Amino acid sequence: ETLRLANPPSDMALRPALEAVLEGGKKGRVQAELSYLAGGLSWSAEHVCVRRGEAAATWSAGVTVRNETGRDFVDATLKLVAGEPRREHPLPPPMPQARMEMLVPAAKGAADVLSEQSFSEYHLYTLDRPATLRDRETQRLTMLEPLAIKVEPRYLARVGAGVRTQLVVKNDAASGLGVPLPAGRVRFYDADAAGDLQFTGETALGHTAEGE
Repeated sequence: ETLRLANPPSDMALRPALEAVLEGGKKGRVQAELSYLAGGLSWSAEHVCVRRGEAAATWSAGVTVRNETGRDFVDATLKLVAGEPRREHPLPPPMPQARMEMLVPAAKGAADVLSEQSFSEYHLYTLDRPATLRDRETQRLTMLEPLAIKVEPRYLARVGAGVRTQLVVKNDAASGLGVPLPAGRVRFYDADAAGDLQFTGETALGHTAEGE
């Protein structure tokens, strides 16, 4: 009823996770690929807008990938789908484990490139190199290098609600962007009199297509 190993390998599974039975018409060897849906992997986008004067700014974007599956993925092909595919029965959350979460920044001098392409009703971002995602580890990758963009400042006044400061950014090539932007958080910064960047606010961005 009980099995105990004195020195089990760290990547050894002690219980079956998947089992497949193949029935063919004849004996022989055949190459096959097994794919399945799993929980515990997630990613989110974060955009940064830095004001450069009254009507100019720089826009950059990065992604944060989290692995909470209970296992490591070494030299994996990383593809991120921007959108919200509907799941009829969401997977249960992973079992908590007493392990420290690590934040791993991108390596210096080696900028990651996430190439974007249309995919079905979504957008697909593919990392240009193999990725190693260790369990309970969080990695930050660059999605969009800083781009010089045009912004339009305006004030929104509502009765009883005061005045709010807004920045209008159009996602087109004429304004300096013109790329699909995945949903995520947008943080805004502005330089003070000494030239140091100061945080001035944040907002949530929905999936924004080119031209919006």
